[in-house]
Amino acid sequence: MSEQEKQDNRRTRRHKPGNVRFALAQQGRTGPRLGGMGLSINEELRRDLGAIKQQSRRAGNDDGYVVKFLSMCETHVVGPEGFSFQSKVKLPDGTDDKRANALIESHFAEWGKKGMCDVTGRYSWQDIQTLFIRSVAEDGELLVRFVEGFPNRYGFALQLLDSAHLDINYNRELKNGHRVRMGVELDEWDRPTAYHILTQHPGDRAYFYGNTRYERIPASEMLLAFLPFRVGQCRGLPWAHAALLEMHHLYGYREAELTGARIAASKMFAYEPDSEVEPEDPDEEEPDFIEEVEPGMGIVVPYGYSMKELNWQHPGGNFGAFMKEGKRGAASGLDVSYNTLGNDAEGVSFSSLRQFVLEDRDSWKKKQRWMRQELCDRVMGFWLRMSL
Repeated sequence: MSEQEKQDNRRTRRHKPGNVRFALAQQGRTGPRLGGMGLSINEELRRDLGAIKQQSRRAGNDDGYVVKFLSMCETHVVGPEGFSFQSKVKLPDGTDDKRANALIESHFAEWGKKGMCDVTGRYSWQDIQTLFIRSVAEDGELLVRFVEGFPNRYGFALQLLDSAHLDINYNRELKNGHRVRMGVELDEWDRPTAYHILTQHPGDRAYFYGNTRYERIPASEMLLAFLPFRVGQCRGLPWAHAALLEMHHLYGYREAELTGARIAASKMFAYEPDSEVEPEDPDEEEPDFIEEVEPGMGIVVPYGYSMKELNWQHPGGNFGAFMKEGKRGAASGLDVSYNTLGNDAEGVSFSSLRQFVLEDRDSWKKKQRWMRQELCDRVMGFWLRMSL
C-alpha cells in the first residue's frame, strides 16, 4: 500500500461518525491540553480566588479603566439617590392606606440617615448601597450583618464586613453532618447555615496567623452577597475576573509605550574618549563632566573626550490600534460597551451608540434587580419587624 493510501485510510478513520467530537476537546498538536475531570466551582475558587481578588483590588486602585467600570456600577445600579422605599399598605377595601404608607416611609427615611442605620455611625443608607455594589463588583462578595437590638431608635442597624473575614483556607467536616467550605457552613442540601468569620481582618498589622480566632454567625443574622455564576457556588467572584488579564497586559503595554516615548523625546548626550588623544595621567583628577544642560547653553567638552548625541527613535505607530483592540476585549469581559468604557466615540453613529446604550441598560437592570432582592428586600423586612 502506498504512503498516500495509508494517509487516506487514516483520514477516513479519523472522520468516522463515532470519532467526531467537539473541536475544543480534541488533543491536537495546536489544540488545548486538558486532562482529568473538571473541578467543582468551589474547588476552583478555593485555589484561585485569593489571587483573583488581589489582582482585582490592584486594578481597582491603579487601572483607570477598572476604576471607570466600578464607577459605572455605582452610577447605573445605585444611581445618584440610591434605592428608595415605597410602602404599599392596603385598607380592607383594597385601596392604599395613605396615612400608614406615609408614616412607614418617613420613619424608614429617618432610619436611613447617617449615624442611624450603620453600627459605626459613618454611613447613611445611600452610602451603604454605594459601598455594597462597589465592594461586590471589586471583590465579588461582601458580608452584611443584620444587628437586631442595636441601641438606636429602631433597634436595628447594619454592619458591613470585608469578605477577607471569611478565610478561604478554612475547610472542615463537622460532626453534625454539615461541612465548612471557605468559611461557609453548608448543610446536606448545600444551604448556608452559618458563616465562620475571622474576628480580626487578616490584613491588619495586629493579626497573627498563630492566634486565629473564628466566630460562628448564623446565616439568619448575616448575608454573604455575591452574584452567582455557576450552580453550587458558595463564594463570589469579582465581576472583572474575565477582563483582568487583558487589563493587566494593557496596563503594562501602555506604561512601556509611554516610557519609551518619554525616552525618545528626551535629548541626551554622552561623553566618549577620543581615540586620537593619548589618555591622561591616571593620577590626575577626573575631568569635570557636565551632566545637565539648559536650553541655549554652550558647553566645553573636557580634553580627550568628544560628545555624542543619543537620539532613540520610538514611533509607536501601532499603539492606538493595540490599545483599542485590547479595550474591546476587556469591555466584553466586563459586560459593558467599549465606547463607554474607553470614552471613545470616534467613528460611531448616533444609532449605533444608541444600540450600545440600550444593551447596557438591560444589563444594568439585571444587576439592579439582583441588588434589590439580595439587599434591599431583606433589610426592609428586618427593619419593619424591629420597628413594629
